[in-house]
Amino acid sequence: MTVIRFKRSDLHKGQNNSCSKLTEEKVKEIKLLLNKKELTMADISRKYGVSRTLIGHIKRGKLWSHVSWVKGVEYEICCRWH
Repeated sequence: MTVIRFKRSDLHKGQNNSCSKLTEEKVKEIKLLLNKKELTMADISRKYGVSRTLIGHIKRGKLWSHVSWVKGVEYEICCRWH
């Protein structure tokens, strides 16, 4: 019998946390926008309704580090904003 163990912190990580304002999809979009460097962190925070501090934590990998942006979705995401 295989037992799968989770750390308690993993159960409430990311969008599984009931207080989270972001989904993994939105975080991927934020990471893409940060990577493109076309918008400031303040602009991105206003666009998603979160604090600039949260955007900074995402940028530095302190939060949402388990989510990575994918180059393949770049065109699709950018077209939604225009």
